[in-house]
Amino acid sequence: MKYRATQVLAIKSYAADFTELIDINIADPISMLNIQFQALNADVDTIDAIGHWARGLTKIELVDGSEVLFSLNGMETFGIQFPLFKNYIDNWLHYMGSNYYVINLRVPFGRKLWDPDFALVPANFKNLQLRIQGDMNGGGVLPTACKLAVEAHCFDTKTISPVGFLQTKEIKDYTVAASGHEYTELPTDLKIRKLFVKALLAGTEPNAFINHLKLSEDGDKHVPFDLDTDELCQIFPDDNMLIEDHYRTRAHSTQIHHFCTPTSKVGMLATPIGDSGSSVVYVNEGDGGRVHIIGSGSVYADVYVRGFYPNGILTIPMGNEDDPEDWFDPELLKNLRLDLTAGSGAGTTNTAQIILQQLRPY
Repeated sequence: MKYRATQVLAIKSYAADFTELIDINIADPISMLNIQFQALNADVDTIDAIGHWARGLTKIELVDGSEVLFSLNGMETFGIQFPLFKNYIDNWLHYMGSNYYVINLRVPFGRKLWDPDFALVPANFKNLQLRIQGDMNGGGVLPTACKLAVEAHCFDTKTISPVGFLQTKEIKDYTVAASGHEYTELPTDLKIRKLFVKALLAGTEPNAFINHLKLSEDGDKHVPFDLDTDELCQIFPDDNMLIEDHYRTRAHSTQIHHFCTPTSKVGMLATPIGDSGSSVVYVNEGDGGRVHIIGSGSVYADVYVRGFYPNGILTIPMGNEDDPEDWFDPELLKNLRLDLTAGSGAGTTNTAQIILQQLRPY
């Protein structure tokens, strides 16, 4: 075999919040890590969900001693999979009581799986470790137990000579001021492949949270982009594409809310399961990834949700994503400033995040 999937952490059970530190003792280059998280919903499914399924993972970090090579939380890792891979990620999503939900979070080191030019080479590091922190009942319906497993997709008999790897990190987490500007000096030491802004606020579309983005070089000598959030889907449709959740839940005569991955321009459909036809399920809202659901009694339902901006992630490609020579190179700049303007719906206590995917050469 040219490739293999290597078990890094066999499925492990937890009965409380956890921090798992995993040594990466693999000799072969790694193309991607797959982190699987499961949580057991409590024996009740007619109450509000406490969060999106990915909130069960509060931090995912790949470190080499004190140096951080990857650092995002579960919501960020889950959300950026869509613009990075542009396909469906297999999960078992639901809010049903006494059942485990299952999510997969992928951490890529190349442009795609089995990219021969960019991969993580463990031999180039001294003390490579994966650190995962979990909040057992951070998402779903008051989970009472959880499980974690990690696999590495490795090059096996195929010999490659990668020139580097793609590192992805949250570089800023800040409190948003309604209608205010936030200025951020971006790093200029590495090429930037993608820029992500996470504008997630339940009940509020991302464009009402962060409504304008501007990137300025050397005091506006050159402005690569200066645009409203609403324009992202039109200008960069391949990165800000339509996404879909399909999950199962239980509707109740009292309205409850659940969480979903799409956060903007959300459309929903709910179908009762195993019913003779007398039950009705209604779903509405969806802004900011929060869905309201109510039924004509206690009935299970399949819910389909479609929309944009996964977990509030706004994506801006910094060049042709397949051509490293075309990625944005700020090395010769004196200053690279990102200006984010908040909308009136941002409030005064909510936070936004800035994430970069950069080329880290060997």
